[in-house]
Amino acid sequence: MSRWFYVVAVGMFGTKRADVAHVGLGIADLVCARAFAFVLVVTFTTGHRSEGT
Repeated sequence: MSRWFYVVAVGMFGTKRADVAHVGLGIADLVCARAFAFVLVVTFTTGHRSEGT
C-alpha cells in the first residue's frame, strides 16, 4: 500500500482519538495536539527508515 494511505489513516485515527480524549475525558486540546504530533513524527520516521526515501 502507498505510504499516503498510512498518513491519512494516522490522521483520521489521531483526530478521532483527540476528540475522544478532549470531549470524553476532558484532556486539554494542547496535550492532545502534542501527543498526536509525536505519533505523527514517529510514523514518518519509521516510514523514512524502512523505505529509505
